[in-house]
Amino acid sequence: MRPLAPLLLLPLWGGIASLGYAAGSTRVAVEGRVPSGTQGGLPGSPSASGGSALSGAGPAPAMLPSSLPNPIDPVLLKDAESVGVEPRALARSPAVDPAAAMAGPARVAPALLVPAAETVRLPASAVRPGSVEPRIPGVSGTLAGERRMNGADEAPGAETSDSPQALKTGAGSGSLLFDGARKLGRGLLGPLRGAFHRLRRGFQGEDKVPGFPGAVGESVRLGAKRYRLEKALPAPEGQALFMDRSASHEPTFLRFYSAEEAGRYELQRQALLDLAKTDIPHARLVAAHDAGRLLVQETFEENESFRLVSGKPMSYGQRNAFGDLFYKLVALGKTVDLSPANLKWSHWRGHWALKDAESYEDGAAWDALGQWLFDGRAEAHGADPVELLAGLRGRFGPDAPAWKRIVEEGRSISAAKRLLDALGRRDAARAPPPSLSFKSARAPNEWLRDALIDESEMRRRFGFYPLKQKGVNLHFDKGKLNTSIMQIGSEGSPWVRKIASQEIIRNELFMRKVVHRWFGEYFDAPWSVARYNGYDSYMMMEKVDGSHWGRGRMGVEQRVALAILMNTFGVGDVNLGNILSSRSSKKPVLIDFEQALSRSHPVTNRIPDEGILTEMPWVDARGPVESEEYQAGIAHWRELFSSPAARAELRMMLREVGFTDPETAAMERRFEENVRNLPYTLQADVEFANYFHRDRR
Repeated sequence: MRPLAPLLLLPLWGGIASLGYAAGSTRVAVEGRVPSGTQGGLPGSPSASGGSALSGAGPAPAMLPSSLPNPIDPVLLKDAESVGVEPRALARSPAVDPAAAMAGPARVAPALLVPAAETVRLPASAVRPGSVEPRIPGVSGTLAGERRMNGADEAPGAETSDSPQALKTGAGSGSLLFDGARKLGRGLLGPLRGAFHRLRRGFQGEDKVPGFPGAVGESVRLGAKRYRLEKALPAPEGQALFMDRSASHEPTFLRFYSAEEAGRYELQRQALLDLAKTDIPHARLVAAHDAGRLLVQETFEENESFRLVSGKPMSYGQRNAFGDLFYKLVALGKTVDLSPANLKWSHWRGHWALKDAESYEDGAAWDALGQWLFDGRAEAHGADPVELLAGLRGRFGPDAPAWKRIVEEGRSISAAKRLLDALGRRDAARAPPPSLSFKSARAPNEWLRDALIDESEMRRRFGFYPLKQKGVNLHFDKGKLNTSIMQIGSEGSPWVRKIASQEIIRNELFMRKVVHRWFGEYFDAPWSVARYNGYDSYMMMEKVDGSHWGRGRMGVEQRVALAILMNTFGVGDVNLGNILSSRSSKKPVLIDFEQALSRSHPVTNRIPDEGILTEMPWVDARGPVESEEYQAGIAHWRELFSSPAARAELRMMLREVGFTDPETAAMERRFEENVRNLPYTLQADVEFANYFHRDRR
């Protein structure tokens, strides 16, 4: 038994170490949480009225963040809770005492560790990697508890993988695959692992921060992280800036402040904490040491970033990225220093990032916009200020409260008024945008009406059992094994049978209902009936005689209608093979709605591959397209979609194809979000499409 004695003492030693740590240090880590009344996004987002950034619905929406604070050492938070420390209090940083800090290097001092990004576990409804998910300011709504497979809510009160309870117990997306393994880890390995971390921290030593201004070769220790002052960089008076490119962590800046600059240190620190709750790109705060007046921040890779050089024209993508940055600042009601010296361009991420955050504060729209749209700065870098303003309007939509506020504030500023007048003259010279008509299509007969029926009814309507019939294969994608499409009977048979999973057939049936109910003026879709039977579910539909529609053949009205249809209902894989030209109809025939009913959001940094454009036929025209072409159609669709009659029809169609009441409610919220995002989504699509036409203007 003697060899086992050290193992038996580990839990006791861990408890002692835990109490000693809690009593002797105020260094804490925040596990993906923000104080009550704040949100990991823009003001008014789901948790802006209280609660964590991971759950809860607020009265007003906002742009969701692309990243939130994440834990460096989650055990720190657990230990703090074990001794009765309120988690929200952990985010508060102790006050700075400049007089005490002048004594020399700080050896034991409070430190705020801002969590690292690699260990985050956030709900899918909060973050979508690689992309920005804006919400129209002033309109409420959120998505919660979305299922991974079919996007529907769980029953009310159920514990979903994204619920707060699931996050607490580890039942979410980061949990182990098998329950047995989870129970083993929780019952035996969990306490031993926690004891090991507490024991390791007991030998970790005190925080070590050199006194201002620091020197090359000195080291910094904050908790388990060690940094080395490898290279001195130019810095303003009262500050010292060093680079650390250690292999043990990502490259970082270490920014020291003198005692006289303690106020500026606090401004910078608070601004970085505020920016961390948004998706505005910036040099993210990694750690802060208040007594040592030290900020540790992410740096920018030199091979992918460069400063704006006066007189050097910006690229097409750089100009569009300014529209994204303006959008975020105006939506937040914030402004910041946007001078060329404070901006870095990330080539691979396709965005402008802030180097210094000290100037981040509340401000009017033109406080941010005027820095580039006034005094010729945009023109000096090859950008048209009126075009930048038009792009911002496209992101918000002309009827959005934020855009109306921009116009109202601009009328009292002479330089802004000149730009708005120029934008008005440009609009007057353009052909008026199409006004769409959302009408129903007529079914060919009474028994083929996109209905869900049973096997006996299939037999009665068609005169045979569809699954027992042989036919001609119409599906030639050898890599796609989850679907079978066959023409039933002889070559001249008018019927096509599609066998797939119940989820696929359900998506198909619902989308055909949508096309026939609201988009029959512009498109056809094969009428059908379906039967659910797990992975052997199938549908019988009309056969379309025709060929592929071809690129660039759609008129403006059809492109606008298709953009609204596909982005409202989250339809993907809209390739040329899924739009047919029928001999019996002059309208495009839409088929294959397998990848539907998902979230639709702006994609602002696509790979410049024209093959991607072929799957976006709503902007794939023979020449440049303009977002103004879509704005009237979007406004009309929003008005119709928000009407009680249309919403009642939508719910009825969802229930008719088999969605439960909770799933129907979740889908309705999802479509509502997609409709709110339409202006920004289509503005991003238009800018991507015009990348391939910019030399033809």
